[in-house]
Amino acid sequence: IGADVLDQTGQDTHSFGTLLMDPTHYTLTPAQQSFRDITRRINQYLKDEYHAIQELLWLSGAVGVKMGSHREAEGQKGPMDACRVHGSLEVNKVAGNFHITAGKHFPQLQFGLGHIHLEGFLSEHDYNFTHRIDHFSFGEVTSGIVNPLDGEEQVTQSNYHLFQYFMKIVPTKVRTYANQVDTYQYSVTERSRPIDHSHGSHGVPGIFIKYEPFSFKVVVREEHLPYSQFLVRLCGIVGGIFVVSGMLHDSVGVIVDIMCCRFKLGRYSPVSTATQPLLVPESEASLAHGKSLLSTSSVDDQSYTPVQFASGYTNHDLNNSYNGQTQFDGVQS
Repeated sequence: IGADVLDQTGQDTHSFGTLLMDPTHYTLTPAQQSFRDITRRINQYLKDEYHAIQELLWLSGAVGVKMGSHREAEGQKGPMDACRVHGSLEVNKVAGNFHITAGKHFPQLQFGLGHIHLEGFLSEHDYNFTHRIDHFSFGEVTSGIVNPLDGEEQVTQSNYHLFQYFMKIVPTKVRTYANQVDTYQYSVTERSRPIDHSHGSHGVPGIFIKYEPFSFKVVVREEHLPYSQFLVRLCGIVGGIFVVSGMLHDSVGVIVDIMCCRFKLGRYSPVSTATQPLLVPESEASLAHGKSLLSTSSVDDQSYTPVQFASGYTNHDLNNSYNGQTQFDGVQS
C-alpha cells in the first residue's frame, strides 16, 4: 500500500515527509482492546454532549495520556495479517487529500502534476481496506485532547471498497489558567461505498481523508473580573432584588385590597352599631383601677356625642361629692 498527501499546490508528495509502515496483527490484545474501548466511550460521550475544545482538556490533568498512542504488544503469536501506518507529515494550510490505497506512488511526469499508484501487480483478492484509526490529529499531539477519529473502525466484506472522510479544520488557541495550548480541532463526516464499475459505482478503492482548513482562528481566553467591577455588579444585583420584591409586595397588596373591597372582607366588611350601646356601664371595681368609663362601639370612630346628666347634679355638687369614685344616676344621650 501507499500513503501520501496531494493538495492544491501540486507539490511533490515526497516533500511532505514519509510515513512508516510496519507489519502487525489486526486483532488486538485484551489490554489494547480495553484501551480502545475507553477511547471510543469517551469519544462518543464528547460527540453526544457537544463539548468544545477547552472542555476536552480536563482529560490532560485527570488521565495524562495521549489517546490512541498504544504500540504493538509483545508476545502476540501468529502470522502478520495487517499493516500499521504511523508517523507525521508537514502539510500546507490549504485543502488537500491524504489517502491510503494499493500500490506505491510515483510522480506523474507527463503532466507535471499529481502522481499515480502502481497497482497492476495486485489481484482483486489482495484488496482489503478494513481499517482501524487509533489516532488522527493536526498540530502537535496534546495530552487530553480526544479527536473525532480516535478509535474509529470500519469493516468491509468487499475487496473493492472506498472509504471517504471529509474534514473541516479550525486552528484553536487555548489560554486558560490550567492549559496553554495551540492546537487544531476538526469536524468530520464519513461516506463509504463499494466499487463496482459494472453498476456505475466508479472510483479507486482505498481510504481517502479530504481536509480543508478554515481561514480564521478560534481563541479561548480565561479572564477574571476586577474586584471593583465585581462589587458594582453585586450591588446592582442586590438592589434589583429589593426593587423587584418591593414591586411584587405592592402589587399583591393592591390585588388583596381590591378583592377584599369587592367581596366586603376584612376591614371592608360592614359593622352594625344598632345592637351595641354607646356607653357601657362598668363595675365599681373596674373604675377603682382607673379604667375608662366611656366605651364606644368602634375604635375608629373619633366623633364625640354630648352627654347630659339626668339626675340634676351641678358641677359644684359633683366636685364636692368626688371621693375617688364617680357615680351617675342616669345618662341621656
